[in-house]
Amino acid sequence: MKPRSAATRATSAGAALILSAMVTVSCTTGPPPQGTDGDGEANVADVESLTPVQPFEFITTTTADNPQRFEVGRIIVESWEQLGIPVELATYSPDEMARRAFSTKEYDTYLIEYSPTVERLDPNDLLSRFYSGNAGDDGSNLSGYQNPEFDELYDKQLVAVDQESRADLVRRAQELVAEDVPVGLLLHPTYVGPYNAEDWSGAVDAAEAPAYNFWSLLEMTPTGDRATLVTATIAGTNTLNPLVATGIEDRLPVSYIYDSLVRIGPGATPELWAAESVDVDGTVVTVTLRDGMAFHDGTPVTAEDVAFTFQYMKEHEALAFASRLAQVDDVSVDGDQVVFELAQPSAAFETVVLGSVPILPRHIWEEIDDPLGYDNAEPVGSGPFEFDSQRRDAELRMTANEEHFSPPNADGLVLTVYGSRDAMIGALETGDADLLSVPLTIPQAARFDGSADVGVIETGGYGWLGVHYNMRKPPFDDVRFRRALSMLIPAEDVIDIVYDGSGEPAGSIIAPVLPWNNPDVAPLPYDPDGARAELEAAGYVIDAGTLYYPPDHQPEGDE
Repeated sequence: MKPRSAATRATSAGAALILSAMVTVSCTTGPPPQGTDGDGEANVADVESLTPVQPFEFITTTTADNPQRFEVGRIIVESWEQLGIPVELATYSPDEMARRAFSTKEYDTYLIEYSPTVERLDPNDLLSRFYSGNAGDDGSNLSGYQNPEFDELYDKQLVAVDQESRADLVRRAQELVAEDVPVGLLLHPTYVGPYNAEDWSGAVDAAEAPAYNFWSLLEMTPTGDRATLVTATIAGTNTLNPLVATGIEDRLPVSYIYDSLVRIGPGATPELWAAESVDVDGTVVTVTLRDGMAFHDGTPVTAEDVAFTFQYMKEHEALAFASRLAQVDDVSVDGDQVVFELAQPSAAFETVVLGSVPILPRHIWEEIDDPLGYDNAEPVGSGPFEFDSQRRDAELRMTANEEHFSPPNADGLVLTVYGSRDAMIGALETGDADLLSVPLTIPQAARFDGSADVGVIETGGYGWLGVHYNMRKPPFDDVRFRRALSMLIPAEDVIDIVYDGSGEPAGSIIAPVLPWNNPDVAPLPYDPDGARAELEAAGYVIDAGTLYYPPDHQPEGDE
């Protein structure tokens, strides 16, 4: 286990009141485990020959950053401890959590919330987080899940001929994830998007997220003297390089500065953006570029820029797009048209690829030898917002691109780092911020009830809250161990106690509100006896509150 000197630890003893509504698990109930006598007591000699499971970390946020998620973590840890699971609750800052998850994979178990974003309206985003090609240290497959059958389904859904056949592949992929349990799912929360209704009108109820979404940034109109939109964020933007931007705190500002050919509209359907038209004929996709576009430095946007972008992204294996661009065999230019030749017909190409790849200025990027290592400190795109300045871990400033074909009503956008959810909410209450970069749950938004200055938009959630298991290390490489942990997650209690009933238990990584959901993938029930049976069937031994590996377990480093 990695050193934990940077963590702020917390015991779960203080969760007694919260857990009073939960079922208590006894380590002496049920049939005796392997290596015990009929009274449930382990044979001392047998236990001495076994390897105990070492204490591992359960990572979550601090109470200051997100008190709700901290309480969820505390409840889960308490439930695991009841069955002798040697777990320690550890809290980290959002930046440190992101580093461990997305940069180094330096964690054991990790409580995460995938908020609703425009990319997640399409199933590709959440499925890609279990694709083996994304399991590297800097990849988005946090669990390190690798299943060739899943990979095959993932690849096929990217190039499916029609939506019906694609939906079938997506639903089968959901079944595999449920069977292999790389994550322990809790719930799909109901989300609330608050905004400054005193100084602004026009907040959009878009499918991607309530209030804080791309369309709100364009449509929100000042009602007084204040003309620059301020969005409160928890963490700062780490990179504005489109080839390496993978976290949401990076991808969103990149999408404001750079245009894509298509965007997902407020109603969750693809809308033409930099493209004037998209024509599909089997494996050939022809895109006609919109007239009159220019990059922020005044250079015209041409079809050559678009073709260069896709070729460049594929050649240099852009982190966020490499798997999506694998289906592109060739890109060529014919006047103001860009012609894509695909390996096979793809129903997902317009939304997954054309709707996400940012258009790069060729005259800048063709001079860059190491694009994956390029800082891109002063990005030049063609989007509705133009880069102004950045102070790392403090703020990112953008000005409105008044020459854009769809210019914002605001004169600019500022993403200000507040460091915690409470501080963000406080900034909105005082009028220092106009939007929050993350949606709130209903309990978190309750403090705005009755406020004339703060408006709220509520929507059913298609994000999810759950626990990533790091399958790169034991015991999390054991599916029965992972299933046992998941069966000890009291989702109903979390929903009732922490979320005031505003959420649905999650069975699949694709929420029921989306048409891609597999209704046959039901939530795993909270079942302590079943969890114990899973461990025993796998050969684990529980004795006097200590959990031991199966007798045939070979400790790491032994031969």
